[in-house]
Amino acid sequence: MLDGIAKREPLPPPAAPHDMAEYALELLHDDGEYRVMRGHHRSDAGTILAIAPSHERPAASTLSRLKRSVSMATELAQLDSIIPLGVVQYDGRLMVVARDPGGVVLAQLLGRPMEIGQLLRIA
Repeated sequence: MLDGIAKREPLPPPAAPHDMAEYALELLHDDGEYRVMRGHHRSDAGTILAIAPSHERPAASTLSRLKRSVSMATELAQLDSIIPLGVVQYDGRLMVVARDPGGVVLAQLLGRPMEIGQLLRIA
């Protein structure tokens, strides 16, 4: 324990989904470099996040960042962040599959009035 804050034990990274074809992908956000999609399992077994390059032929640096996020899974788990589950090849694209924490993409909330309670939860 450091200054009253208990440190969590590292979590082992969970296994990646076996078959992406079992998920219906919903586009949540595309910033021109990456697409963030929510995958709804066809058997209603839950959702995952899928992050893929926006372009068919992404830059090498884009692919490197995707792969690096998976190697950081243990560290990210300790921060209650999005936890990568693995890298898969689907529909001709490399994508990172991650646990879905739910919610909406922050960019979708910007540019419109918010109630103070919602603003404080985000902050």
